[in-house]
Amino acid sequence: MARLRNHKIDANIGVVFCSVTIVHMETDLQADIRKSQILKDAGYRYNLERELYVNRATRTAFSIDFLEENDEQEIRRRLLLPPAVDGWIFHFVKRPSDAVKKELEGLLSNGRAKS
Repeated sequence: MARLRNHKIDANIGVVFCSVTIVHMETDLQADIRKSQILKDAGYRYNLERELYVNRATRTAFSIDFLEENDEQEIRRRLLLPPAVDGWIFHFVKRPSDAVKKELEGLLSNGRAKS
């Protein structure tokens, strides 16, 4: 009988843990939706192939990783920066190599990457 009680307690703890995890996931999802909407409202379009939000007018791109790692205030702050004069501005968590930047600039400038 003691084993059955311990099992019930463990099951209840598991349910509580799962509930907390689901609430946390929903909160993260809601924040991600708000961040995406901030970029959409600023004229960015999502490029599924490259996992980037791209604004060709300002020649600026945000990676999905950057959005996940930063809060809404930081995204809004980055939106206030002046647009690129020459080349593109990439907001990534980890700075892309020059080769990757060159490839992305070519694809985005020539319109070959769908956005």
